[in-house]
Amino acid sequence: MKFKEFVDKDIQEFTELKIGLVDKENIEINELVRKVEEKFNLGTDLLEIKNELNEFLGNRYGGKFKFDFCLQEFKEVDKLKINRNKKEIKLKWFQASGNLAETQTEVERQISNN
Repeated sequence: MKFKEFVDKDIQEFTELKIGLVDKENIEINELVRKVEEKFNLGTDLLEIKNELNEFLGNRYGGKFKFDFCLQEFKEVDKLKINRNKKEIKLKWFQASGNLAETQTEVERQISNN
């Protein structure tokens, strides 16, 4: 049986999240992230990581896009219309995405151990 068959919808959605560029923040998904972090006592603060990523982006890019957690389509860093700092922004995005992936793996591990 697959992992998805054992978990509720919130956990399933959490494990499918990505971090991407969007033009509008999704408050419901941010609440989902907070809820899962609290439920599993993960010791991470993905919302703070996202906020730091957006602060970094804001210091290097003045456009309308911001990073957020996504279930659907999002704009990729490579598609930003900037010439400078794209490499730095992409590196920070990879780091934040790695933190999200590690947290998702920990949630899956905790569920499979129960």
